[in-house]
Amino acid sequence: MNKGTTNKLNEIVNENKIFKIFSKGIVVAFLTTFILFIIFSVLLTYTDFSERYISSVVIISTIISILIASSIVTRNQKNNGWLNGGILGFIYIIILYIINGIIYKKFTLNSQIAIMSFIGIITGIIGGIIGINIKKNKRNKKY
Repeated sequence: MNKGTTNKLNEIVNENKIFKIFSKGIVVAFLTTFILFIIFSVLLTYTDFSERYISSVVIISTIISILIASSIVTRNQKNNGWLNGGILGFIYIIILYIINGIIYKKFTLNSQIAIMSFIGIITGIIGGIIGINIKKNKRNKKY
């Protein structure tokens, strides 16, 4: 095999790996969100939890979901956890925006979308940093 073919093959493998990383992260984030929403709906149904806190719970659920997903996805990476976590957070928010636009048939850009995108990116960065460091700490421990 010549060098050009090997480089092209490595590019394809790396692109496939990146796709797997982000698709796994998105699935983990949405599963986490789903579980948190089920817990919240049970609380809302069977307690006197006020409905005025729904938007706060949605934001907190989003943050927890991105944090968990980006930590899980980046823990097996050697570097760029912050970057991959930030990208994952941004992709998650964009998918939520698209789903929201389809459901409500309204795609508008406003300050809320900008704030949620910022929160998603920052949360993803933090989760990515945590994920990388969890793996490094496990490697560095000697028993």
